[in-house]
Amino acid sequence: MDVPWRTGALVALLCAVLLTGGYAAATSTADFGAYNRGWDGTSDLRQVAADAGATPTVVRDTDEYAGVPANDTVAVVLSPDQPYTDAEQRTLRQFVADGGTLVVAGDRDGEANALLAALGARTRLDGRALRDPRHYERGPALPRLTNVTGSPWTTGVDTLVFNYGTVLTPAGGRVLATSSPNAYLDANANGTLDASDPVGRHPVVATESVQAGRVVVVADASLFLNAMLERGDNRRFATALFDDHRHALLDYSHTAALPLAVSALYALRDSALGQLAVALAALAAVAAWPYRRRVLDALARSAPTETDTPPRLDAEAIDAYLAREHPDWDAERRARVVQGVITRRRESPRDD
Repeated sequence: MDVPWRTGALVALLCAVLLTGGYAAATSTADFGAYNRGWDGTSDLRQVAADAGATPTVVRDTDEYAGVPANDTVAVVLSPDQPYTDAEQRTLRQFVADGGTLVVAGDRDGEANALLAALGARTRLDGRALRDPRHYERGPALPRLTNVTGSPWTTGVDTLVFNYGTVLTPAGGRVLATSSPNAYLDANANGTLDASDPVGRHPVVATESVQAGRVVVVADASLFLNAMLERGDNRRFATALFDDHRHALLDYSHTAALPLAVSALYALRDSALGQLAVALAALAAVAAWPYRRRVLDALARSAPTETDTPPRLDAEAIDAYLAREHPDWDAERRARVVQGVITRRRESPRDD
């Protein structure tokens, strides 16, 4: 069966729309989004974990922590902006107590400090913006942090680069990286060094033991953004965090929402009824495949074409049409035209 060019063009357009819509449904534009491939997303972090030998899992519910061995897992919580319930806090505490490593990378605000307190960790984020007028990339708000202490979590790391980050109050934890002695905390957020702004080395990465596990705190979640992974040794730092772990949980349960398609897949995974419906639909499609030609031919026959005979109106309908279109015609003139139309129909053979 030949396919008219207009039908082919329509099919091509439909395919383009489906592909575009599918891509949009499977990606995200949310800051720190696991499926955001833009500069401000963290889609590359999954590949970093995989390259380090850890199996990455995007977590949308803290209950998923119970599905992995804690002492062989590192979990990364990025910029949490929603509070954790008591039950969720207990789940994360149990993960750390069982030997898990939890990396908390927060912003100048958000829920990171509340989570750290719930875990029993003593490190906190200060909240004031860190700036360095001498050691930076592109501007003082992107300070270069070259004072890095050797440890399993900083293997191969000489320089970290922050992006509008803050600093830590480690309270007894081990400091892994600090700013330069020229850095200061912009207390009033005016972008300039004032006499009251604290100047000096400030902790930016720290770790502490909590029961049988470990908590690593990073004072800037932006370090893990796609674009920021390419600055300094940020990618090496992320890799070192995942090293020597079989599992990596990328916890977005309390931050940006997942894309529509990904959420649908998770919902399908959790629904036995949904899985059965999809399976039945797939079986029906397979069973109908041998009859596809008959269906297409039937649709082609039923579709209107340019040669189809127009509907045949009776004399009364023709007269009503003429009265509408030519209100200046009298009844006698309309009757002559109606009679002429009916006469031509009788003389012309039908095409059906």
